[in-house]
Amino acid sequence: MIKHNLSGLVLGAAAALSMTVAAADANAADLSGHVTGTSKMIQSMPLSGDRVANRMRFKITVVTDDPQNPFNLASQDCMATYVFTKDGAPQGGHGYCDGIAASGDIWWISVRLDADGVVHWKHLGGTGALDGYEAGGTTKTLAEFDDGKFIGRFEGTMTKK
Repeated sequence: MIKHNLSGLVLGAAAALSMTVAAADANAADLSGHVTGTSKMIQSMPLSGDRVANRMRFKITVVTDDPQNPFNLASQDCMATYVFTKDGAPQGGHGYCDGIAASGDIWWISVRLDADGVVHWKHLGGTGALDGYEAGGTTKTLAEFDDGKFIGRFEGTMTKK
């Protein structure tokens, strides 16, 4: 059975990187593709106001539309905490991810989950070929399954500083 809730969204966010670059920047390149992976709730905690915080762990594979992109074919791990109403309606959340590219370089991103389920990601830095980028964008869940697997689509831009 396919679910459409928020646990898979961070995974897609993990797929990419840093600050969103204005479209007017002639050096901005497309950074888009798909993410697949698994999510697991690590802890659920009651909050004030009949809300619940769910700490989630994600294990993701990143595949960029451009096979030459330095972020292509990466493994990504994320931790995030999402807040829900007592009825299960999302209210948002934040987290972080690191990714290891096929080249052996690493990057870090921050993620923000909005109440509408859209994940915003921002590249925080990296090593080797993944160093010196400003990048960011959004991720949306395409499908999420009862066994914790998910598929997402990310869209964004990247610019080498």
